[in-house]
Amino acid sequence: MQNLTSILRRYRRLLEPLAVVAIMAALAWLSLQYRHHADWTRGGRHSLSAASLMLVKDLAEPLDVTVYAREQTALREAIKRFIARYQRAGADIRVHFIDPDSVPDEIRALGLRVNGEMVLHYQGRSEHVTSGDEETFSNALQRLLRGADRWLAFVAGHGERNPGGRANHDLGDWVGQLTSRGYKFQALNLAAAGVIPDNTAVLIISNPAVDLLPAETNLILDYLERGGNLLWLGDPGDLHGLDSVAQRLGIVFREGQAIDAGARRFGVDDPGIAVLTEEDYTDHDLLKEFDFSTVFPRATSIAAGEKSQGWSLKPLLRTGNESWQEAGPIAGTIQIDDTEARGPLDLAVALERDTGTPDAAGNQRVIVIGDGDFLSNTYLANSGNLELSLRFINWLSRDDALIKLPAAARPDHDFEAGSVASGILGLGFLIVLPAGLLIAGAVIHWRRRRL
Repeated sequence: MQNLTSILRRYRRLLEPLAVVAIMAALAWLSLQYRHHADWTRGGRHSLSAASLMLVKDLAEPLDVTVYAREQTALREAIKRFIARYQRAGADIRVHFIDPDSVPDEIRALGLRVNGEMVLHYQGRSEHVTSGDEETFSNALQRLLRGADRWLAFVAGHGERNPGGRANHDLGDWVGQLTSRGYKFQALNLAAAGVIPDNTAVLIISNPAVDLLPAETNLILDYLERGGNLLWLGDPGDLHGLDSVAQRLGIVFREGQAIDAGARRFGVDDPGIAVLTEEDYTDHDLLKEFDFSTVFPRATSIAAGEKSQGWSLKPLLRTGNESWQEAGPIAGTIQIDDTEARGPLDLAVALERDTGTPDAAGNQRVIVIGDGDFLSNTYLANSGNLELSLRFINWLSRDDALIKLPAAARPDHDFEAGSVASGILGLGFLIVLPAGLLIAGAVIHWRRRRL
C-alpha cells in the first residue's frame, strides 16, 4: 500500500506540470481561433463612442488610410492599435504605411507636416488626420460621409451674433463644432453682396439688432422662393424688418417672452429660462431618440399664422403646462393674466414644402426657433443644446443619415489619484501583495512537506 502511495505521488508530480502545459496550449489555440475584446474602463476609454459606431455603420465602401510614418515600430504599432478599434466595429479599413523620407515629392505635394499623419480616402474624397485620437479621426470620417461642401451663410451687418466671435453672446463655439464636422461658413452682408449664393446649404438669421433694408428682405424672400433652406434664430422683441419673411412662412412671433414656471423643478429660479425634457419634444423625425434636456434662456413662442405658399408646419419644441407668454416686463413678481397665451407653447417649429422643381434635392426645409441665446457661447454647452443644434443643421442640409449622430464625449481619459489613494495603492502593491504571495508560497511548501 505504501509503495502504491509513493508511485501515485511520483506520477502526480509529473502529471501536474504536464496538465498545466496542456491547458495553456489549449487556451493559446483557442485565442487564435476566437477573438474577443473587452473594455472595462469607465466610459469605454478603449472602445469607440456611440457617435463613431454610427459613422462606421454608414460607411458603404472601403476606407483607405495611408499613414506617412517613419520606420519606427512604436509609432506604427500605436496607429495600428488605434485603427483596429474601427476595424473591430465592422469598418472595412485598408491601411498602408509609407516612409515619408522615401517620397519627399509626394510629401510636399500633399502638404504633410507631421510624422504619422494619415490621409483618409473615401469615394474619391480625402481628409488629413494629424493626431491619433478618436474625435479627430471620427470628425474626418463625418466630413467624408457628408460629401460635397455644405456652406452656411450667416446674415450679417445688422448687429447679429458673430459666427466667429468669442463674446458670450456670439456663436463662435457652435460654428467651430460645425466646421470640424465638414461645414463651411461665411458672414453674408446682403447689402454688399446683393445676392445669396446658389451653393448656400442653409441661410442663418440670428436676431438682427437694427432693421434690414427692404432690398435685403427681398433677397431673403427670393432665396426662399428659389427653394433655399433657412434657420431663423429669433428672440423676444422686434423682428427688425423681417415681418414679411414671417408672413411668407405663415408664422407669428408672439409678443413678449415665454415664462416656464416648471423650470423650478430643475433648480432654475429665473422664470425666463425654459428647460425642456424628452416629454416636451414632438415626434418629428429629427427628434427621434433625442432624450437630452435643453435650456432656452430667453425665448418667445411661435404660433401659426395664415397658411402661405404651401408650407406644412410641425411643432418641434413645446413648453409644459406651467408656462405662459408674458406680455409685460420681466421684473419683480410676475403672473399670468387672462389675456396671455397659456402653455404648452411652441418654442420651435419646422416647415416643409414641395418646391415643385425637378432639380430640387428634396422638400424645402425651414426651422424657426424663438431663442438664439441657446446657441451662444454661454449656453451651448448646457445639457443637450449642442446635440439639438447639430440635428437642426443636419436636417436642414438634408444629411438625414447623420441626424442621430451624437457629439462624441468620452470621460476617464486620465486617472488622477489623491495622496491617500496613492498611499493605499503603493502600500498594497509594494508590501501587502508581495507579502501575501510569500505567505501563500510558504503555506503550500509546508503542506507538501507533510504529505
